Amino acid sequence: MSKQPLDEVGSDDCQGRSLWGLGYVIAFAPTHFGMAAKACFVKTLPHISKFSMRGMAYSILGLYYYRLKFPNDNQTEMLMKDLADKLVRSYEDVPDEKWDWFEESLTYANGLLSSALWVASYSLQEKKYRKIAEATTHFLMKKMMREGHLSLVGCNGWQSRQGGAGAQFDQQPIDALWMVELGKFAYRQTNDDDYLKLMRTSFDWFLGENDCSVPVYDHVTGGCCDGLTP
Repeated sequence: MSKQPLDEVGSDDCQGRSLWGLGYVIAFAPTHFGMAAKACFVKTLPHISKFSMRGMAYSILGLYYYRLKFPNDNQTEMLMKDLADKLVRSYEDVPDEKWDWFEESLTYANGLLSSALWVASYSLQEKKYRKIAEATTHFLMKKMMREGHLSLVGCNGWQSRQGGAGAQFDQQPIDALWMVELGKFAYRQTNDDDYLKLMRTSFDWFLGENDCSVPVYDHVTGGCCDGLTP
């Protein structure tokens, strides 16, 4: 086994998730683990401004947890602001009052993007971030519900601003996860019970409250199926 990267350029999502995980370890793990994580974390910082949108959103979460441990770190404060401002610009580049979103389509892990702005808004005390986080959260809540349960955009065809309805299947667990997380981050800042309901409804997707009325979570193994199919 060569232990060499297989791709010429790594996945921005993967790198952003790694930063998110490292930030969490730095914030909450015992000190000896946190210091090892910090050594990896700081090596990543010069690169995160070049990530794709979701890579940047994951990085905002990592920076948030890092700053719980090191709140006076000016570099990470400026990096978080830079990334959040890029999300804001993406939102403003889609000039459509009926399409309150960061992209021309709803694709995957959508709740991650709004979650990142909720986090940035209360970490940096920036009202603009909160306003867009709230608007995009409400937009997702409208788009991702069907007859009282969570109904996600399937990966076999994204939902577009131009009118494409989007595929009903295959629905991905990562999308349900990020709707749960979105409710959590929004509730922390607002104490609005509607966001608690969003968390519950989204979590119930795993337990069978979905378009197929089939549990995705396996109570015996603790595992999860990798998609909801027809």
